[in-house]
Amino acid sequence: MFLERLVRYVGRQANYVRIGYNLRRGMPGTRARADRQSSLPAFFQEILMKPLSLLATALLAAPALAQTYVYVPDSNAGAGGCNVIPFGTIKSSSTWVNQRYQTMATTADMGTAAGSICSLAFAACRQAQVRSFDYLKITMAQTTATSLSSNFAANLTTRPTVVFEGKPRIWRIEANDAWDNIGLQKSFLYIPVQGNVVVEVIAMGNDRKDSTATTGFHTGSRQRAYAYNWTGTPPSTGTVGGTAALKMRLGLSAASIDNFGMGCGPGPLRINGSGSGKIGTAVAVGMTGGPSSGPGLIWLGLTNAAPYPIDLSAAGLTGCMLQCAIDVPLAAVVFQSGTSNRFQIPLPNDRRFVCAQFYSQGLAIDSSAPGGLSLSDCLRVLMGL
Repeated sequence: MFLERLVRYVGRQANYVRIGYNLRRGMPGTRARADRQSSLPAFFQEILMKPLSLLATALLAAPALAQTYVYVPDSNAGAGGCNVIPFGTIKSSSTWVNQRYQTMATTADMGTAAGSICSLAFAACRQAQVRSFDYLKITMAQTTATSLSSNFAANLTTRPTVVFEGKPRIWRIEANDAWDNIGLQKSFLYIPVQGNVVVEVIAMGNDRKDSTATTGFHTGSRQRAYAYNWTGTPPSTGTVGGTAALKMRLGLSAASIDNFGMGCGPGPLRINGSGSGKIGTAVAVGMTGGPSSGPGLIWLGLTNAAPYPIDLSAAGLTGCMLQCAIDVPLAAVVFQSGTSNRFQIPLPNDRRFVCAQFYSQGLAIDSSAPGGLSLSDCLRVLMGL
């Protein structure tokens, strides 16, 4: 149903052309431009309607936090050992295909100020990569214990919160020896008096889409609990080790713009976002890898949680995935030599949007693509300072 709606929309809007900051029609009149622009404030109001605790709301309205990132155990993304726990190697390796893992950010790492953890990043060894998972779940909690137990549940004592859950999921790591966000769907509120932050990853069906190389992620001298080489239900206990947890970066109020998933079509189609994601600025969104000419559409979504991503192969769009909700059909675009014009998304200059996020995906009408449509990967805009 959504495909027909999108095709009809693109067909109606195909004669729109973006010039500078204006979206004009080929005939006199600017009503449609005003309608599209007026939908953005309503969209951002929807973001504010998403549930927030009273304490979290107070924190967002407070002065800026002393730090935007916390690094565990250090900020050097290009040093340390390399390890394939918990993200695995390739699916044919049954040893590493399913893993459960926990590590800890201490109160000494986190500091004495409360704040929301909005992002989580790791540093890949040696090469950029495209990692895929049949199932990926990330949980955060707090504990007053100073070390991890071999019983996974015992480490998740205070406010265990699922901050990401998806199946399947593709994580595009753009550079080696650099921090790359995994893309949380929900923030976690850090309260210093409740102790250390435990980060748990359950990764199943671990694989690589771009290579059979078995590079891992940089590690530091920090404790971890882990279990691998299992099938079925994640095990309740594991092994505790003290020197090879993955290095990680926790974002407290930092803005970011990241891509995830993979596009489809001959290109394949890819969505691009330029800007910082900081409140009060703008993000320019466009697409590459499209047809030599023709129309397309970019939309905004409030979530990429279940039921997304949705595989559209059964609808004739082989290899295409709907990565996020379609809440606002943002802009009809026109491709020239495979590249679309870009559309500006102004971000509210309002601290209530720190740690809030939205998603953007696009399509192109392309006769050379299966089913006549190409869909892009997805853009995640995390608003911050």
